[in-house]
Amino acid sequence: MNKKNVKPTVTLSCLPHVLEQKELEKIHNSIVEAAKDVPEFGIRDEDSMINLFNFDMMEYGLGREIVVKGEMFLESEKTTDEKWDMLAFRIGLAVKDFFKESRVQCTFEGFNGHKRGIWVSPAEKEA
Repeated sequence: MNKKNVKPTVTLSCLPHVLEQKELEKIHNSIVEAAKDVPEFGIRDEDSMINLFNFDMMEYGLGREIVVKGEMFLESEKTTDEKWDMLAFRIGLAVKDFFKESRVQCTFEGFNGHKRGIWVSPAEKEA
């Protein structure tokens, strides 16, 4: 398998069920733009990454806390710990902009599966 052909993946969980397709598209576009803001990871457009929106079976608590998990298979000298944290921050903040009352937790794993970047926002009432 050629690892260079594997696209970065961002998965969102615990989203409210009431979101419509247009809202999901806006969130998707915002995540892509946020990822592009950290050029060391090589995301140029929506075709260079995959965003997944999980449908959670349990409705209780959805939207109160939102989990964003990313898998990024690019590891290089350019992808320092600070860049991984910046990627988690930019994407986490992009999601937070849509869910002001929610606590958003964004984590990224590198190719070998260990955590590389993390960002957690407080809920508005905690801020």
